[in-house]
Amino acid sequence: MSSQNKPLLLLLHGGYWRTKHGPEHLVPLAQALGDQGFEVELPEYKRMPGDPYLTLEDIKSILNRHTEQDVIVVGFSAGGQFALLLASNYPNIKGILAIAPVTDLIKTEELGLGENATKEWLTQSASHYPDLDPNLCPSPAIPIIFLHGDLDLRVPLDLSVAYVEGRKSLGVDIELIQINEIGHFEIIDPESIAFPEILKALAVLCGD
Repeated sequence: MSSQNKPLLLLLHGGYWRTKHGPEHLVPLAQALGDQGFEVELPEYKRMPGDPYLTLEDIKSILNRHTEQDVIVVGFSAGGQFALLLASNYPNIKGILAIAPVTDLIKTEELGLGENATKEWLTQSASHYPDLDPNLCPSPAIPIIFLHGDLDLRVPLDLSVAYVEGRKSLGVDIELIQINEIGHFEIIDPESIAFPEILKALAVLCGD
């Protein structure tokens, strides 16, 4: 399939909503995907402690720029959270590749993940933000593939397992690919064993 016929890959970076972490973590992956013939965009989005809806609205504005073409959203960590929350609003989004995504805001708070990242991002307990919690929101009615490493300490694999199993029971078109012996940041390294799995998942989502 030529790059002209492939969907745009819109990569949403992670960083547990902190301003010090930006798209730089995904630059090598974006370049490697471009080398595979994909059209890739890796945007930055706004973040401000205590104002989670600023981030949500900014990502919506990014998605609104691409409504005239087919898109697959590749969301890493917190970027996966936003992909799961927003894709339903855009009929041109044909699939989601969620890589080690944040799926459960309440558990993220309870476990203190990301060095208690929710306490910086939110002004109240995570239970006050059901609309920001993929676990409490309907899943997009499009194909979804999760990739998650079993050695991930920043976003534990168990959270993805619970989300995927729960959504499968509701008839959602969703799959989890577990990659053994790999952690949170290694999974986005194009030199790692995860990269072929990323390409396989994208082939499925692109209908190859």
